[in-house]
Amino acid sequence: MILGGPWHPVNPPSGRVGPVRAVLATPLPEDLCRLVEEREPRLALVRDHGLLPPVRWPSDHTGDPAWRRSPDRQRRFEDLLDSADARYGLPGEHDAAALARTVAANPRLRWAQTRAAGGGATVRAAGLSEAQRERVVFTTTAGVHGGPPAERWTGSPRSRSTRPARCGTWRTY
Repeated sequence: MILGGPWHPVNPPSGRVGPVRAVLATPLPEDLCRLVEEREPRLALVRDHGLLPPVRWPSDHTGDPAWRRSPDRQRRFEDLLDSADARYGLPGEHDAAALARTVAANPRLRWAQTRAAGGGATVRAAGLSEAQRERVVFTTTAGVHGGPPAERWTGSPRSRSTRPARCGTWRTY
């Protein structure tokens, strides 16, 4: 989330100033999309769930591997990605070629948040130029589920982490 005062792209190539156009590149439930919009009004979260694969479980970053876009839908998806100031997720999440294509095709792109583990390796494998790596900031969620180990295992309310439950299942507190 962008914190602080009003934030706008700095010197956007398009000359457009206004809400940050963030494009959803991986599946995210619509209720969470609406929550993001409610909590961060400076962000225009653009999505077309029909262009994203169906998810198999909560937090499924890539969706059903058997799912494919038609050529027309692929073109529409790439056009959407290429219109972003920021992106939530990488296309295909581990597809370095798709990442390289969209960074090259979109000079407005300034930030991309990777969702799945291994996002840094995907960025490295994309072979982006130094200028592209300077223009686009890539962030990950590495460590978001971490915390001091003692707090994780004691279930301290400070960590809001997980601890083993009796039946060998995990619960979030």
